[in-house]
Amino acid sequence: MKALVVYESMFGNTREVAERIARGLGNTYEVTVSSVDEATPAELTGLDLLVVGGPTHTHGMTSSMSRTAALEQVDQDPELNPDPHVSDSGLREWLADLPKHSRLRAAAFDTRADGPAALTGRASKSIGRRLRHHGCDLIVDPESFLVDKANRLLLTELTRAQRWGEAARLGRDVSGRSESAGFRWWMPLVVVAARRRRCRRHGRAVPHPRRIREARPVEEAVEDFRSSTDDAADVGPHRASTNFEGRRK
Repeated sequence: MKALVVYESMFGNTREVAERIARGLGNTYEVTVSSVDEATPAELTGLDLLVVGGPTHTHGMTSSMSRTAALEQVDQDPELNPDPHVSDSGLREWLADLPKHSRLRAAAFDTRADGPAALTGRASKSIGRRLRHHGCDLIVDPESFLVDKANRLLLTELTRAQRWGEAARLGRDVSGRSESAGFRWWMPLVVVAARRRRCRRHGRAVPHPRRIREARPVEEAVEDFRSSTDDAADVGPHRASTNFEGRRK
């Protein structure tokens, strides 16, 4: 199986993270690591997993203006070394040209300043949205890897990046939840919605939500929810209006 890790890096931090993620993927995938200026459409042919990451600038992905401002920091801090693959275009432009890939497995990551995400922003969320827009399925939650005030990766981040790559290889997020579950924080709501929909359809009393969550495994409730949704789509206007009148009474 083939995996491609595409990264954008200004000072080498994101490149190091990308290489560690590739190491985590290596037991299952034949991994290629490419900078955003090197990745070509030919590398996407026959791909099984696409991992994309870049630095966080002004609460999101880089822009031409933010890249120029970042490179100006080199004059102020001689210890900063620009990545050799810095180019005029970044992930924003690369993702805009990405062709549609139906159901391609994908993952998104970023590097950002150490601090609350609400203050620093997370480029990985924007990257993930664009990957989904192009038909990709995110198999793990977008992840951030942190740098300090001197623009150096925190000591634990490279190890954490390799663990995240291993999680992506297994189709699990870092907390250990499997991809097959397919749901996150709204799992209890799905359980409740499935049972309440079934009870209404069969004219039974709707139990308390707490009893529903305790009585039904999430996986079974998800299947009930999907099947009840399909049934509702097949109902037709007469049945729907009858149900509505019954509830109104």
